[in-house]
Amino acid sequence: MASYCFLSDPEVLRNVEELVLSFTHKYEVKQPLRERIIVSSLEAISNSINHGNGRDVAKKVNFTLEVRSGKIVIVVEDEGIGFDYERLPYPTLPDNILKTDGRGVFLMRMLSDDIKFNESGNKVELFFNI
Repeated sequence: MASYCFLSDPEVLRNVEELVLSFTHKYEVKQPLRERIIVSSLEAISNSINHGNGRDVAKKVNFTLEVRSGKIVIVVEDEGIGFDYERLPYPTLPDNILKTDGRGVFLMRMLSDDIKFNESGNKVELFFNI
């Protein structure tokens, strides 16, 4: 398991790819899956920084990578109040195509094998079969 705690500053996103590459290399994860994990991690952390914590550098984002039961599990949790993840607009519908709300969660849903939010919506777990 690898755990990190970031300030809510978008600059931290520069380091995320390298952290995921290092972790996935250790478990010999192949390129297509590795890229899905990188993009999903970036989206989750970006959402936590920008939406969850409102770029308040006094608030932290926790990021964990681990292997559980044949899956790589990414956990991202912020200190925000959360959101209603079930009420996000579906970004591919014609009325929503130009809206930016829900795109990051949509990508995470499409790229991961499973996704779970806690009740308040300030913690997401992404599951990738290996």
